[in-house]
Amino acid sequence: MNKTKLTALHRLSFVIYPMAFFLVNTSLLAQEESSEVEEITVTGSRIQDSNIVSSSHITTVDAEAIENRGLTRVEDYLNDLPQISPGQSITNANGASGTASVNLRNMGCGRTLVLLNGRRLAPGTTGGGNCADLNSIPTLLLDKVEVLTGGATSVYGSDAVAGVVNFVLDDDFEGFRSSITHSFYQHKNDNSELRDLVASYDYALADKNIRVGDTTKVAFAFGGDIDNGRGHMTAFVEKTDTDPILQGDYDISACALRSGYSGCGGSSTIPPGRFADFGLYGAYGFTLADGTSPRLDHKVVGDTLMPREGQAYNYNPTNYFQRPDTRYNAGLFGHYDISDNVTAYVEARYMKSESVAQIAYSGTFGNITRFPCYNPLMSAQQYGVLCGQWVGMGGDHAPDFASGAAALAYISGLDIAVGNGDIIDYGAPTYHLKRNVEGNPRQGAFFYKNFVNTAGIRGDINDNWSYDLNVQSTRVDYQNEYRNDLSVRAINNAVDIV
Repeated sequence: MNKTKLTALHRLSFVIYPMAFFLVNTSLLAQEESSEVEEITVTGSRIQDSNIVSSSHITTVDAEAIENRGLTRVEDYLNDLPQISPGQSITNANGASGTASVNLRNMGCGRTLVLLNGRRLAPGTTGGGNCADLNSIPTLLLDKVEVLTGGATSVYGSDAVAGVVNFVLDDDFEGFRSSITHSFYQHKNDNSELRDLVASYDYALADKNIRVGDTTKVAFAFGGDIDNGRGHMTAFVEKTDTDPILQGDYDISACALRSGYSGCGGSSTIPPGRFADFGLYGAYGFTLADGTSPRLDHKVVGDTLMPREGQAYNYNPTNYFQRPDTRYNAGLFGHYDISDNVTAYVEARYMKSESVAQIAYSGTFGNITRFPCYNPLMSAQQYGVLCGQWVGMGGDHAPDFASGAAALAYISGLDIAVGNGDIIDYGAPTYHLKRNVEGNPRQGAFFYKNFVNTAGIRGDINDNWSYDLNVQSTRVDYQNEYRNDLSVRAINNAVDIV
């Protein structure tokens, strides 16, 4: 299934605001009349408003702190801050959107305003809602990150209910920067308690020594003055390649653990195939000739049906801990002083990303509720288990056929058309559950491109007032492919082969 959506956003904003100033306690000045007080300017998330006195805490993280952690993704560092709950990231598989987002106070990424150099960062993809995509931020140019954890709706509107995260870039540096980073995860699986537990379920064990999840990032940036320092231009380009990590790579996730390591969970939709009634016999008035309504829970073994005896499918190993991802970033920033009070600036950014999320194999999750007893492919043993000697719907007695082929021959002699709804009455009320391990795991592939262009002018009107007038255009090309799932309609058609 392919979905292609195009999102365009054009924004014109004109902001005039007073410069920040502070009232100095007069009693303090009286005590230190001889001391000279210099001008003090304090900014919080680039808010310049003297009428705002905020008690909200502001956390500032500089680029050096992020670099010292050896992280290539800024969201990995932000998620370690106590005020931030994990949002979308490369570790999402089930329910992934292919983006990276920030979620303040666990109120949702749509209630956290994300700024880049004090200007709103547009939504990343239609699949991620109105959440900004942090993947488009050039980490090589990152100077600092300001996190305002208090609500800022009075300044920025309702999308800043949880707070504001402002990424400030160093777009005034001169010279050349480069960065080549390679990282991976190395782990020794030596938890004997977990390994014994997994083995007791006949599930596959993780390798004892693993080296997985390689990530390589190459980035370059150039910067320099123009026209004797009246202007400045900065350009950057980045590429990031990330390899996947499977949950089956680790002891802790080799199976779906129950609370307190009490056991391994699993799915009753098993690879051999399963037939179960889940109480349908009694619900539909289905009885055997002896008047009993037995429970049915059998698995397929060759051409026979045998009791399932609790067999389950371990769905954990094929799930991704970390998605494979390839991402390209490039951009250009520039500003030029037209006069002492007028500075023109431009910004152009491009980002391309390809990522794949993966979960367990698909299956027939109980999609068939009446298995036709006239199916000629059933063996005599299978027919006996599923259909046997039974009393049909509405009290009509049906003969005890030796096989599905015999049932088909009987039905063919009746005065009803094959495919008629009445034919369904000659079916066993049972659910069919079969895991499609012969195919490939279910995947969601995300392909998108992000184009951002900004142009504006800014400057000072007087000592107390300044202005910033800009136009921003954002375009997102987004495609989502869902792969390797089964068609319920095709499955039912395959079962009802007559």
